[in-house]
Amino acid sequence: MLGGLLSDPGRNVALFRGWRSRGTSQRCLNIIENIKQVLDFKVKVEKGAINTVRALYAPKDHEVFQLAPPDFGEIITQIYIEIEQPPITRAWRALAAAQAAHNLNDAAIDAAHTFYVATLDDHEREHQHAAQRGQFHNQAADGGEVENARGGCLPR
Repeated sequence: MLGGLLSDPGRNVALFRGWRSRGTSQRCLNIIENIKQVLDFKVKVEKGAINTVRALYAPKDHEVFQLAPPDFGEIITQIYIEIEQPPITRAWRALAAAQAAHNLNDAAIDAAHTFYVATLDDHEREHQHAAQRGQFHNQAADGGEVENARGGCLPR
C-alpha cells in the first residue's frame, strides 16, 4: 500500500484532502491545545545550590577527574595558551597544532617516556607473575620454544 501512495502523487493529494474534510486536522489542533495544559513537574534548583553540592561531593581536584598525568596537563595547557587557544572541534586537531607549533618540547617527551617505561615495567611484572602461576610463557621472541612454567614444551 505504501508503494502505491508514493508512486501516485494524485492519490496522495486526494487522501490528504479527505483527511482534512473528515475533521482530523481539527482534532490534531485540539490535541496540541491539550498538551499545552499539561502540568510542569520540573524541579527548579538554584545554581548556587548545585555549585555547593559540586564543591562538597565532586571537587575539581579529585583524582577521578584527572584525565591526564598532572605534569602532562601543565605542559599541554601551556602549549595550548601559546598557540592562542584555538577552538577544539576534535582533540587530534588541537594536538596536531600544538605538535606542529612546538614539536612537543622535551619535558612532554620525558613525561611520556616515563609513563611508557612505568607501564612496560608493570607489564613485565605481570608477565612474570603469570609464568609463576603456571600459565603459558612465550619465549619464542628470545629464539626459544613455547613452554609452560613447568618446563614442558608445547607443539607449535
